[in-house]
Amino acid sequence: MKKIIALIIATAFMCLSLFAICVHAEDKPAYRMTLTGPVSMSMDQTDEFIMKISDIDPATSGLNGITVTLTYYKGDFSYVSSKSTLPSGWNFNVSETTNGNTVTLVVAAAVASSSAKPVTTSDAVSIKLKFKFLPYAGASASIVVNSLTGTASSTDYGTVTGAGSGVTVKRALIQGQKPESPVLINKGETSVDLMKSNDDGLEYSYDLSTWQTSRTFKNLVKNGIYTFYARRAATEYYSASEPSEGLRVVLGNGSAGEISDSGSGGTNIPGDGSYTPKILSATANIIMISVEKGYEYSLNISNGKWSTTGIFTGLTPGTKYWLFWRNIETKQMDMMLVETKKEQLGKAPAPTLKSATESSIELNAVNGCEYSKDSKEWQSSPLFAGLEANRKYIFYQRYAATDTSEAGDMSDPVLFETKEIKPVCTHSKVTTSEKSATCTENGYIIRKCDLCGETIYSETIKAKGHDLEWREKTATCTEAGLKEQYCKVCEKVISSEVVPAKGHTPGAEATCTEPQKCTACGAVIAEAKGHKEGAPEVEVAATADKEGSRVIKCTVCGEVVRREVIPKLSDGTTGGKDTDKKPGSVIKIVVVLAIVAVVAAAGAVLFVLAKGTGSGPQKGGRASIGSSQQRK
Repeated sequence: MKKIIALIIATAFMCLSLFAICVHAEDKPAYRMTLTGPVSMSMDQTDEFIMKISDIDPATSGLNGITVTLTYYKGDFSYVSSKSTLPSGWNFNVSETTNGNTVTLVVAAAVASSSAKPVTTSDAVSIKLKFKFLPYAGASASIVVNSLTGTASSTDYGTVTGAGSGVTVKRALIQGQKPESPVLINKGETSVDLMKSNDDGLEYSYDLSTWQTSRTFKNLVKNGIYTFYARRAATEYYSASEPSEGLRVVLGNGSAGEISDSGSGGTNIPGDGSYTPKILSATANIIMISVEKGYEYSLNISNGKWSTTGIFTGLTPGTKYWLFWRNIETKQMDMMLVETKKEQLGKAPAPTLKSATESSIELNAVNGCEYSKDSKEWQSSPLFAGLEANRKYIFYQRYAATDTSEAGDMSDPVLFETKEIKPVCTHSKVTTSEKSATCTENGYIIRKCDLCGETIYSETIKAKGHDLEWREKTATCTEAGLKEQYCKVCEKVISSEVVPAKGHTPGAEATCTEPQKCTACGAVIAEAKGHKEGAPEVEVAATADKEGSRVIKCTVCGEVVRREVIPKLSDGTTGGKDTDKKPGSVIKIVVVLAIVAVVAAAGAVLFVLAKGTGSGPQKGGRASIGSSQQRK
């Protein structure tokens, strides 16, 4: 048993020693928390996540501050913003540094003023960090909380534990597997239908830029040549896959079949000038021509580049180009002029009404639009004048044609009506509304006709502004004063200043009978001290025929405090000249002498009685007995 007790004592001593070393190693006392409570992280569907620090378990004396250090790869995340909930008097700071490809983010919250108090309740400190997830094709991405520390004002708690990779947040970003090339099931002059794949989550494109989940493509260029691709769409945990191999399709009549390598029409007669390409399609941005084996083509011989595809993209709407073609072997070249179509601007929104009178209607102007009331004649102005009163008109608007675009489709029709012509009003019944101006608000006078509703007269009365003046309440010795600037009209106080109390001005020091007073207001600062009595002094000596007197004076100021009477003296006395006797001593002597006299008299009586009793039995004893017997 003794060995077990010794072992427990040794273990406790070692723990206390380790705790003392931990506390001593810190500049400030540490704060205790665990990773499972203070740190929680969540991720939403927008490739962003928020880290919230909460569930604080503070020391009894409270939490003074907390610091979080995070690291992440700069290609995975970017710091967006932060939001904190902190007690009053705390400050919050976020700093970000980059070293190579590693980003370190330090977040700190701490007491900033002497009035701020440490927190002692959970969730009193909450910090949310928002990050944006960047496109990433690797297997995973993570943010690591390298350290999570706090400080408390008491040394009764140990250090923070658990910092490091234990709070790594990982998100799987495995790239989807590259799918097989799409399969054509039907094609038309301006449309393509692809076969449904056994793989779920595929999306399709013909330009590797715009992707769609539908396997049907419409509104394509007539007789155009397209290459279609498939890929696995991005999900919450997978990034988009690489595009599949391309499926080349030449639009035309009928169903899917082999795609010819040669163009339609034309003969291959190298260099004799008899071959002219056909314009298969011309849009606002694309020109497609028929091609022939052994020939190459160029528009304006741009940068000396030649192509055998016969497709020219990225062109300017409504623009003329020189199309060149040449025999690859002989380099004999011909040319002709081609032109892109003007851009179709689309359908404009319906017009809206700005104002209407008896003879005009004005529409709200829309940038780039022109306007019409019969869908035949168009004008750039949205104002239509010279109309009949009290009549309804139908209006349209459309995007106007430009050098590179055709006029758009006209909008849906809208019905607006001109106002009715009213008879001239004589304004025989007028109501006046008035509001007086104040110091800060404008007033007005409005006269309005009750018959036609027209405002006959309107006037704005400007605010008067404050009429300022200073007033003051004088400070006294004990009460503060007040100096304020106020408006004499509305009594609003514009500014004020408190004048401190002056305090008492002490007068002469307090005496035995007079207090110390303030020289300004007369208030008592210190009470009178009171007399200090000295020894009695004989003022008039007593005689046998006349009483005397003695006085008691103050030892401080010498003033007579009170006066006493000395009784007349008996014969043989000194006449009251003995000033060494204390007051009342004569009375005490007289009382003592009287007591002695009474005692002496009592003793004499007792002595006489005692002597008489001793002779009684010899002379009168028998007589008494006999008398007693005789009475019997």
